[in-house]
Amino acid sequence: VPPEGESPVLQAVQSLPEKYRRAIYLRYYEEYTVEEIAGVMGCRPSQVSTYLYRGKAKLRTALGGSYERACLSE
Repeated sequence: VPPEGESPVLQAVQSLPEKYRRAIYLRYYEEYTVEEIAGVMGCRPSQVSTYLYRGKAKLRTALGGSYERACLSE
């Protein structure tokens, strides 16, 4: 059970490896473009896209059905 006030989605994001967590945070919480994230992280935009894809896949696995419900509620 997540601490009070902390959503299961946020808890799952925080459990991701650093590179995935950072890319997802910048993209979906700070609304950076892939190119902007690449500049911040010091990598190619294609690598950022890979981090986002793999990070979201890990979230889907960790959250199961909660992932789809969380995405639909946003």
